[in-house]
Amino acid sequence: MNNILVFFIIISAILDIKAVYSGSKKQEYFFKPITTTLIIILAFTQNTILPDAQFYKNMILSGLFFSLLGDIFIMLPSDKFIQGLISFLIAHIFYIIAFNSNITQPVSYLYILPFIIYGFLMFGYLYSNLDKLKIPVIVYITIIMIMVFESLSSYLLLKNTYSLLAFIGAFLFMISDTVLAIDKFKKKFKLAELIILSTYFSAQVFIALSI
Repeated sequence: MNNILVFFIIISAILDIKAVYSGSKKQEYFFKPITTTLIIILAFTQNTILPDAQFYKNMILSGLFFSLLGDIFIMLPSDKFIQGLISFLIAHIFYIIAFNSNITQPVSYLYILPFIIYGFLMFGYLYSNLDKLKIPVIVYITIIMIMVFESLSSYLLLKNTYSLLAFIGAFLFMISDTVLAIDKFKKKFKLAELIILSTYFSAQVFIALSI
């Protein structure tokens, strides 16, 4: 069942990327939310046995739901970027809660230093182009850096396949958002949408499979 779902997710994601590059808004409006909806179904069908796993699953499903809202806001013809940003911010908070639920003891805070440096460099690079979005963007960068750190912490403690999938997903999410920010605020480039969407959908699939 899961293999079939992943296959359809890949096909739907490819069709969404194709729609974006061909300028077909109707197809984009269909395939983007459909792809995320299929990922939600993938997460929902993941088996859970322990009570802790059910809590983790509920948090991931909540994050995916708000990601779906973010997808819809960002692709709308009117400027709903802030609403999309807030939706994804909430999604990341749910992911943080999920990843943190697997952490039974603290890991060295040295592991968060690369993410702090990366966040500062990104904000500094974008700063002059952010205008009134400086505070929302720095809040969003902070939250996503925390999410990646929490997923890494979970993997360092558990060292299992599921926590590795979560970390890969969180890391890909960071890459997707980085390219999105550069393309939106700094300089548009042709391959941006391909990188943004392929890493975004991959990130969500990996996170869904981490249940």
